[in-house]
Amino acid sequence: MVHRPNKKMFNKTAIILIQSIGAPNKSAQKDVKTSPTWLGVSRIKILGFGLIEGVKWDKISLKRRNNIKNKIQKLKYTKI
Repeated sequence: MVHRPNKKMFNKTAIILIQSIGAPNKSAQKDVKTSPTWLGVSRIKILGFGLIEGVKWDKISLKRRNNIKNKIQKLKYTKI
């Protein structure tokens, strides 16, 4: 945590979405999570996706797109 964090940050929630080609990179997710932690954010949720088919949304299979949408919807309603 930074030396003098802003107290307003203690009650904030951070949601981090990470996309990679191939499998989700757990070490990158961990690294990205450290930044809001250092700022004092206590509630952090990470959602990572490995998009093997490519990076253009319309090129990803409909099944895969629906899977991603469902995970995001669940994340929205998950108590963090």
